[in-house]
Amino acid sequence: MATWNSRLGRAVGLTVALYVFGTVGWLFLVVALFNNNDVLGPGIAMGSPFYGIAFGILAIHESGVGWREAPRLMEWESTWVVFQAVAAAILFAATLATFDQRLGRMGKRVRKPSNIASRSRASRKPNELSEISVA
Repeated sequence: MATWNSRLGRAVGLTVALYVFGTVGWLFLVVALFNNNDVLGPGIAMGSPFYGIAFGILAIHESGVGWREAPRLMEWESTWVVFQAVAAAILFAATLATFDQRLGRMGKRVRKPSNIASRSRASRKPNELSEISVA
């Protein structure tokens, strides 16, 4: 986040806000939207790190949800792991692509030197002023 926001306070604030929404706010949003849906509600809510970990452990433990629900919940858990890994890879690639430009650094492109600059001093043609000799 700090790569794309030049002000440190703004970058920290946005990062904290996104983290709080992803962990706590996501659960409340899903509960509000999928309150009576026992199939989609728990699976979508597992996108929250708090609820995903807790419900994944409950799915494995037989006294929690029960073994008949465990395969479906493990599918949701695996889906969220893959989704979050892909999102992290995309953010990492975007950061690598824009890092130098956002910090004002030169890119990694190397210009091909021009003909005059690439020739050695001995192979250069003499200048008109240097051809004038003092007699």
